[in-house]
Amino acid sequence: ALKPVSIQVTGLGFCCTTGLQTMDYQLTDHVLNPPDNPSYNSEKLIYLDTLMHWKPPLFTGTRCCAPTMNPPVLENGYITFGCGNNLFKLNEKVLTLWSEILQSLPKAKLSLKARQFDDVGVQQYWLERWQAYGISSEQLLFTGSSNHEQHLQFYQHIDIALDPFPCNGGITTFEALWMGVPVITLEGGTRTGASILSTLGLNHWVAKTSQRYLTSTLKLATHVEELTHWRHNLRDRLLHSPACNGQTFAQQVERAYWYMWRERNPSF
Repeated sequence: ALKPVSIQVTGLGFCCTTGLQTMDYQLTDHVLNPPDNPSYNSEKLIYLDTLMHWKPPLFTGTRCCAPTMNPPVLENGYITFGCGNNLFKLNEKVLTLWSEILQSLPKAKLSLKARQFDDVGVQQYWLERWQAYGISSEQLLFTGSSNHEQHLQFYQHIDIALDPFPCNGGITTFEALWMGVPVITLEGGTRTGASILSTLGLNHWVAKTSQRYLTSTLKLATHVEELTHWRHNLRDRLLHSPACNGQTFAQQVERAYWYMWRERNPSF
């Protein structure tokens, strides 16, 4: 806000406007900020092919946690939905829509992972919140904090990841895809879910309305063969997408910096 340097740019790690007149530029992509549907941005938008870039985790020199060969539904006999996002993203509209999904599939479960669940009182609070929407404790699973490798293993136990809204997941969406778990997201809001999925050519998991979110989720939940297919193929699709091409991403960011510098310093 105090403008300590002549050119300030945002976008990496936070994909929304800062609202600051002192922030000159914002890095983005054509899904996060569609050129034909301008959003409220105080910064000048600089477009990359995709802003949502991710480096796969490495543990002891190997790619972490290969996805299980089959989705859990084949062993459990019921669908397990999951979300590893921070609890502040679970607002009333999210709870309403996810409750409709669970009520449509009475045997299904919803697994939520957040560090706050280390506290028994927090677990009880969320049980009561879900009960207000007609969801019983039998359909809910809570998991607390863990190290990163254990966190990734959380996705081994879910069939479909549900993306909250309007504040979508970013890293959590990449982690789910890395572990072979499809992600259903709602277009709008921060649009990070739509940006990630469109980069992988998975636009059919991007719902334009809450009703489409519901129907897409229920349709995918009934196609076990499709869940099995993605369990085997999502990681490779992610690895070979622009989202994991660090060299190209870095080159685009460098070109963007040079553009900003030249625009503000035309005499150089």
